[in-house]
This record gives sequence, structure tokens and C-alpha cells, in this order.
Amino acid sequence: MWVNILKQLTLEMCVFVLFTFLISSIFTYLWVTSEDSAWLLGFAWGPGIAGIITAFLFRKKISGFGWSLGNVRYLLMSYFTPILYCLLIYGVVWLSPFGSYGGFESAYITSFPTMAMLGFLLQGTLYAAHSAIGEEIGWRGYLTPTLLQYCSPFQTSLMVGILWSLWHYPIIVLGLYGTDVDLVYQLICFSLMTLGVNFIYTWFRVKSGSLWTGLLLHSSHNLYIQHVFNPMTLNTGKTDYVIGEFGSALAIFGLFTVILILLNKRTFNDNLSKSIVL
Repeated sequence: MWVNILKQLTLEMCVFVLFTFLISSIFTYLWVTSEDSAWLLGFAWGPGIAGIITAFLFRKKISGFGWSLGNVRYLLMSYFTPILYCLLIYGVVWLSPFGSYGGFESAYITSFPTMAMLGFLLQGTLYAAHSAIGEEIGWRGYLTPTLLQYCSPFQTSLMVGILWSLWHYPIIVLGLYGTDVDLVYQLICFSLMTLGVNFIYTWFRVKSGSLWTGLLLHSSHNLYIQHVFNPMTLNTGKTDYVIGEFGSALAIFGLFTVILILLNKRTFNDNLSKSIVL
């Protein structure tokens, strides 16, 4: 029985991965040849479209994607979690020689009065969400609950995190996404960061039963790192090697998260296994 289940899962995962990379590659090609970043939206929707296609091919339905909003508490927690870890990580950077605090006026969004700033943050969240939702339908809507039927929460987090990271590699290598620092360094830092935060995504996905927690995490993460905390950090020479998704600070945070959960793997698995509703 388990042999047949493994074969079915392997075939299904291969189909999902194939469609994900195929669809995203088409839009990457259009992005490169046209030099128009508007094709980023199509690239980002690769996992989502692939997840929907694969689900219909193998399950004839997409009802298990977690379309309901779930508990509002988890939605709020998921949005504010990236803000909290950014405050911690960037706070350490600002106290170090690798970057200094430039103040609210250093970032465009936070340079406005409070009400205007909140309006821009809301607008920024909605803008980040229109591409993030394509990813989340694939990674957290389809792939995470599918793997959880056969794998532990730890194994699922690890596999989704690795795939999620590798999926970004082509646009990083092509220079469409990233910074000017050494390419190998960027790939290592980005991979560690993605792998670590994915355990947080899995926790929220399982606890809430909703893919929308992933969307809020994703949108908040992109918005606050790229448009708030990075601009608020003044360059002191090697700052680009430390901040952002391609710097060492978030990579260390990701590595620490993986190690912490690895040391408490049984607790992580038991806690989430009791909450899984597929």
C-alpha cells in the first residue's frame, strides 16, 4: 500500500514541480526579452496555476486549499510576525558596525505623517499581495496540505522551503531579483532565510487552516523589508552584505529557526499534527 502511495505522491509532486517551473520560466523569458518587470506577476503566479492544475488532475477539486479566512487572531498574528522579526533583526544591525539607523524620514513610506503613512502601508500591502497570492495558492494552498497527508510537519516544511527557494534561483542568477553582492553569497543567504521562515508559514497554515495567513505573512515580509527596514538602514560600507533577503542577518535568523525547530522536532510535529484538518 505504502509503495503505491509513494508512487502516487512522487508522480503528483513531479507534475506540480514541472508545471511550476515551466509556467514561471515562460514569464521569466518574457521578462528578460522585454526588459519589462510587469512580467514578474506572471512569474509569481507560476506555483498557484501549477497547484490548481495539479489538484484538478489528481483530485478533481481545489477545496482543500484553505480558502476560508479562519480565525482572525491568526490573520492578525501572521501580518505582524514579519514586523516583529524585522524589528529584532534590524535592531541588532543598527546597533552593530554593519548598518546604522536612519530614522523614519529615510524611508519614503514612513516619512509621511501617521495617517498618511498607515494609508501607504495598506496600499503597499495590497500591492505586494497581488503577486504573493499566486505563490501562496501554490506553496501553502496546494503543496503544504498535500505533503502533510503523507509527511510530518517538519518534513513538509523542509521540502516546501527547499522548493520555494530553488524556484527563485533563475531570477536571482539572471539578476532580475537580488542585489549587487556576490551571487553565491546571495543564493546561500536567501536559501537559509527562506528555509527558516517557511517553518513559520507552515505553523500558521496548519493552525489557521487558511492559506490567507501565508498571504499576509508574505505581503508583510516583502513590504516591510524592501520598503521600510532596508531604506531605514544607512549603509556603513558592508551593509548590503547584511540586510535584506540576500544578507546575512535574515540568513542567520533563518538558520537559527531551523536549528531551534530541529532540536524540538518532536514537539513541533506533535503540536501541528493535532491541528491538521485536511
